[in-house]
Amino acid sequence: MCFDVMPLGAVVDSKVFCAHGGIPPPWLGKGLVSAINDINVPLPDPEEGSKLAWELMWNDPISPQNLTDEIREELEATDGFAENRRRGTAHMFSAEALEAFLTRNRLSHVVRAHEVQQAGFQWHINYLVL
Repeated sequence: MCFDVMPLGAVVDSKVFCAHGGIPPPWLGKGLVSAINDINVPLPDPEEGSKLAWELMWNDPISPQNLTDEIREELEATDGFAENRRRGTAHMFSAEALEAFLTRNRLSHVVRAHEVQQAGFQWHINYLVL
């Protein structure tokens, strides 16, 4: 029950966006952090209850080694988001999508907690995603 009401994201010092997975696409809540406050809680089934919540939990930054011509075309056609084939759900986001999200929300960085690192931490996308 406690997971049903936990925050889905936070902004630290008006500059750093924190989420479990990643940034939302602009077609959900206009890509605005403030839209997170409109998600109804409790949220026992995020996949069915809120597409925005689901994307915040499962979206990943795209790794350069995963870029194929097909994924590049999809990124260009969908504001820098492509189907997350590795997970089979949600999306991967590009550097361009990240820059647009940070600019739109007047933020500097994103901190995510989705993927465990065996030692320390890992930077993604030009040191803007931790």
